Amino acid sequence: MINGYGRILLRLERYQEAEEQFRGVLQINERYIPARVGLAWSLYHQGKKREAFGELRYVKWKAKDPKVYPIGAALHHLGRYYLLEEDWKQAESYFRQAIAHSPERYGNYWELGQALLGQERYDEALTAFESARNRLPDNLGTESRVELEDVIALARSKCVNKRTT
Repeated sequence: MINGYGRILLRLERYQEAEEQFRGVLQINERYIPARVGLAWSLYHQGKKREAFGELRYVKWKAKDPKVYPIGAALHHLGRYYLLEEDWKQAESYFRQAIAHSPERYGNYWELGQALLGQERYDEALTAFESARNRLPDNLGTESRVELEDVIALARSKCVNKRTT
């Protein structure tokens, strides 16, 4: 229950309050990995990036045991960290690893496409975005679908412009 409230606060961008909620969960059960992930993102958005990174590394370490947390999800979170830091190559590396462990998750391809766009590798980005589109869940909202189509169109236009210059 507390962890769920922390996730709500995180979505509302009330990061300090979210941090308090996640820390409360971890006082009860220090091994509850979803709370560590939430804590990491609440810390990151408060500018406590080193501490956030440490939490994400801990999550990856614990995810070596698939009963504890899926390794593909841990790798995805690390990829997102590097994507936000605009370290495109590190982000790409983590998303490719996440895809190797969780090839069905459209988010891995979506984020990989973002990392490739950042490196101006438009053909590869387009392929990643199209792979994301092919894996979209049926219950994904219209807004997200439209956003993905817009990014695919952008990547296509960058591919065309690159070929004509």
